[in-house]
Formats: sequence, C-alpha cells, structure tokens
Amino acid sequence: MSKKNILITTSVFPYPLNSGGAQAQYHMINALRKKMQISFAYVSTNIKNETALKKEWPDVKFHPYQEAHQKIQKENKKAIQKD
Repeated sequence: MSKKNILITTSVFPYPLNSGGAQAQYHMINALRKKMQISFAYVSTNIKNETALKKEWPDVKFHPYQEAHQKIQKENKKAIQKD
C-alpha cells in the first residue's frame, strides 16, 4: 500500500529544536512521515540546518524557496532605510 502525499509549507524551519515553534513543526512532521510521503516547502535561511535535517529525514522531499527569503531581506533593508 502506497503512502498518501502531503505538502507542508512553513515559515518556521523545524531545526534546530531551539524554539517552541521549531519543536512543534519537527514533531508533527516526524510523526506524519511514518504514514505519509512528505514534501516540505520552506524559506531557505541556513544551509547547515537544512543539511542536518535532511540526514535525519531521508524520506522527506525538501523544497527550499530561496527567492522569497532574498525578497524579504531586500524589503526589510528598504524599510529600515526609510526610518
């Protein structure tokens, strides 16, 4: 029997487990991946953390979205410069 597919998108990267939001995401995805095929879309911010999590979850399909992070950084710089 094949696993059902699920896409999870988040603004909170679930690794390292240094905040409540990261812990919640991590444990939810960790439980779901045992019964479902997970595709995980997220804003890429730290390649070291991504690499570590990919080793823990080899069965999860990771989809980093780097352009969004770059756009957010540019918008934040513009907002700071206006102040």
